Amino acid sequence: MQRLDFIRACHAGTAPVSELCRHFGISRKTGYKWLQRFNPDDPASLFDQPRARLTHDERLPAGIVQQLIDMRVQHPDWGPKKIRAWLINHQASFDVPAAS
Repeated sequence: MQRLDFIRACHAGTAPVSELCRHFGISRKTGYKWLQRFNPDDPASLFDQPRARLTHDERLPAGIVQQLIDMRVQHPDWGPKKIRAWLINHQASFDVPAAS
């Protein structure tokens, strides 16, 4: 496995990291990422990690979502820009989300 060979070569200290990165055909950024992520007790630590976030902290609370849905039902001809403008003008009790 190329990643493990790279880690072993870095830990051996026979050459600078930048030289080893050139030898293995990877960027220095990738080399340092592999070194930082490596855990000798966890072989899976060198596999690619998922890029998607595991949490969605910016998700709106269910009550606010329901308010937006109710407004959309009451005014089916209003688009997101008009709904957002109405909420801002009527001082909504929450941070008004983007119009998207």
